[in-house]
Amino acid sequence: MKNLDQAISLYEEDTGGSLGTASTVYVSVPDPAATSSAGTNCASLGLPSLPSGWSYHCAGTQWYRNVDGTGWVPLDFSSASYGSPLGSLPVDPLNATSSGLYYTYVTNGSQYELTAVMESAKFAAQEADDGGVDPAMYEEGTNLALSPFVHGMVGYWAFNEGSGGVGATTVDSSGFGNSGTLQDATSTGTGPTWIASGCIEGDCLSFDGADDYVNIANGNIYSTTVVNGTFTVVAWVNFTAINPGSFWNNPIAAQDQGFGNVPKWIFGYGNGYPSGGPGTGFLFTGSNMNPYFINSPTMWTATPGTWYFIAVTRSGSTFTFYRNGASDGSVTNSNIPASISHAVTFGFSEAGSSYLNGMEDDMRIYNRVLSASEIQAIYNAEK
Repeated sequence: MKNLDQAISLYEEDTGGSLGTASTVYVSVPDPAATSSAGTNCASLGLPSLPSGWSYHCAGTQWYRNVDGTGWVPLDFSSASYGSPLGSLPVDPLNATSSGLYYTYVTNGSQYELTAVMESAKFAAQEADDGGVDPAMYEEGTNLALSPFVHGMVGYWAFNEGSGGVGATTVDSSGFGNSGTLQDATSTGTGPTWIASGCIEGDCLSFDGADDYVNIANGNIYSTTVVNGTFTVVAWVNFTAINPGSFWNNPIAAQDQGFGNVPKWIFGYGNGYPSGGPGTGFLFTGSNMNPYFINSPTMWTATPGTWYFIAVTRSGSTFTFYRNGASDGSVTNSNIPASISHAVTFGFSEAGSSYLNGMEDDMRIYNRVLSASEIQAIYNAEK
């Protein structure tokens, strides 16, 4: 992306030409629906919603790498006096909206910003150190506050490290640096086990249902995410065996200070409470210290040995559950979650001293609500 940034600077100096249309997010992913060099508004690509007054632009498959103004960046580099500084427009190596790995370009007419999300954990730290406003995106340009949306991913654990026992690190690739450590509650076991095959992408982690879990020591950002009322939690899970009882007995992710009316939230699978299920559920403690149990409206029975893509979102007072890319329904609860000062855990709930017996892969937490099309796109890309 640096080459593109340099090319835009050279273009500005040499031609003084148009930088594009303001309030437009130009996206590097081509739209197969485009039938001319004019491009489209990317309607079929499942992109995040934009603020009022903004729109997307995508070039067609035939044109998106062009440097003559018909490509995904709307600058006519070929008009430079020395010829185009680029042979073709750069794009992300994966360049897919489903993965969130693509480039964007925004201008206000006189300044511009380029954005990208780093796939490699090795380079993810650069996202937080580039001077931009979003630590989960890499930003280049002359105004790093132009982009109209925040990427929103505040935690991403792919579980691809593949080795290491208790105390080993699993990297947070979101840019926020909240890496997890593998733990064994008894201090005598080996902790979660790395699995190299049969996972969703790369490696994954297996939990023994007795004492294995992952600990994210700095849970403050997730406390804020949940308390502020807008979030998404996404995970792939494959149960080896399913613990009986309510959904917190098969915890997928939690931030849980313990049993009783203390601050907590738990996302898991099992029977509903006080009745219903089985299905996914979300438990949280309100600011009044009362517990609230949000059960998925759709009941479903998990089959051990099968991977499930599950998610929960909260927008204001509305919780929506997803399974394998499709909605399992929404529930309204207007209570405000309590502030929490505690670690986030995967595969463990302190409320019932419960441990997950199964595997997890590709865990993500966002500080915004992913749309139904975004969740469907992630599932389609990874299934």
